[in-house]
Amino acid sequence: MNVTDWLLDSDPAIRWQVMRDLTHEPADVVAAERSKVATEGWGARLLALQAPDGLWGGKAWSHDWTDTFHVLELLRRFGLDPESEEARRAVGLVREHVTWGTVPSGRIPGPTTGSSRARSSRASTATSSPLARISAST
Repeated sequence: MNVTDWLLDSDPAIRWQVMRDLTHEPADVVAAERSKVATEGWGARLLALQAPDGLWGGKAWSHDWTDTFHVLELLRRFGLDPESEEARRAVGLVREHVTWGTVPSGRIPGPTTGSSRARSSRASTATSSPLARISAST
């Protein structure tokens, strides 16, 4: 087994990128493989770990990378299609329930949740939040 075969025998998050970049599969074949990120393997497992309040790890952000911000970034890197039903559901829960606070330095989003009303009163913070930047790219 060569390295390419080994990579192809892995998770859809790896496989679709190998198909695109190394084996140069047609775009429709790559897209079909990439769509599996939402329903199989690492991507599906991460999506299943999201709590009903929209959070992963009970926090919006943390230093230990087990939080909502870092999971969203990982899903993006895995290639989760932002148009997929699973991505829209996950981001919808975050938009509905998670707010992004700051620590006194104003640089790190804090782990807060709140209602839509509380979130709208913090609109200026939300527009510069990591989620706003991620959502804007979807």
